[in-house]
Amino acid sequence: AGAMYFGSQLRGFPLDPNNDLVMVSQVGRLLPALVVHKDSPHKETKDLIAQIKANPGKVRYSTPGRGSTWATAGLAFNLRNDLDSKAVPFKGGSKARAAVIGKQVDYTVIGLHLVRGFEDQIKPLGLIFPERDAYNPDVPTLKEQGVAYTEVFTPMMIFAPAKTPPERVKYLDDALKKITGDPEYDAKMRKAGLPAKYLNGKEGTEYYQRLQKEWAPLVVELKKGLAKKK
Repeated sequence: AGAMYFGSQLRGFPLDPNNDLVMVSQVGRLLPALVVHKDSPHKETKDLIAQIKANPGKVRYSTPGRGSTWATAGLAFNLRNDLDSKAVPFKGGSKARAAVIGKQVDYTVIGLHLVRGFEDQIKPLGLIFPERDAYNPDVPTLKEQGVAYTEVFTPMMIFAPAKTPPERVKYLDDALKKITGDPEYDAKMRKAGLPAKYLNGKEGTEYYQRLQKEWAPLVVELKKGLAKKK
């Protein structure tokens, strides 16, 4: 849902999530992290910030693609900390991760779950979220490290076409509530490093609308920044 919102605002996706779709429920959330190569001398986010400030315009970071949630999180990180680092877009998070592993870039901003299974090659410096991830509790947040940030992430939300009959939406929501409460579902999500988080349709709609209001000022700032670059 984060990618859908930022894509519609920054890349002109021909889709209005508030009018073209109806919320079924939220089933999880993907959280962004600053990630470097395992051999990086950086031990915390402030070390990376110091490197970027000492080398304006020369430090490069990979993203899963322009307009993606993680690309937006990277831009927001730069904006909040007055940093000048260069974004290098790739097609997808796995390729952005591979660029760090291959030392083609200095760091990346990707979903924390993408570190799972690659701990011997990359390491997360900080989670761009106000609270630690229950499935990856050893990764400190930027808030804990005293680093400025904007809460940019992507809730995992199930939508249906706007004209879907309410009774069908409720049927799906009830089924998803049962699924997300199943221990097997939690075990699979935990293994993948994906935080499970259920909200019903009404709660999810209200939450998503609140997030959009919080993100709106950031979108305005980012649009101004992109206009200046052009």
